[in-house]
Amino acid sequence: MSRRVIDWSNPEDAHPEGPSARDVKRRNARVAADEAEALLERLMELKPDQLDHVPLEPELREDLDEILSKRADSGRRRLMRNLAGLLRDADREPLIEALKRIEAGKGVEDARFHGLERLRGVLLEGGDAAVEEYLSKHPRADRSRLFELVRKARDERAEKKSPRAFREIFRVLRDLEG
Repeated sequence: MSRRVIDWSNPEDAHPEGPSARDVKRRNARVAADEAEALLERLMELKPDQLDHVPLEPELREDLDEILSKRADSGRRRLMRNLAGLLRDADREPLIEALKRIEAGKGVEDARFHGLERLRGVLLEGGDAAVEEYLSKHPRADRSRLFELVRKARDERAEKKSPRAFREIFRVLRDLEG
């Protein structure tokens, strides 16, 4: 009769009947901890006005504000671990939904800004005819100011000066497009 050698590094030998209840519990706790840590990182990337739209409990928000106010040191890491633990025990689903809404809105706003940048390029490259066409669609725009800014931006580009008028055109278009 030969004895079977158990290879403890092989999961089948270590647990021939499958993972134990303890192993499942530990794995689930690790997954929850990883999810809470990832959620915390996403929350830390938000701007303060965006955080106002996330349904955080007051003590969680205070802890998050404290983390954001600290520099990268051991105290900040300790606070992050503590907050991740609190998030692990909290209901994360409303937070995840709020983050999805914020990120979706960010994509829309990015697309809007890219559209305004393209429009600015059309106005600069298209000459007075392009400005006239834009003004015909937006009668409330200040005609003389927009013409002046477009001419200044072209001159700045030709003289390789700082693009002040170029930036101002973007602000004017952003205000007009709302």
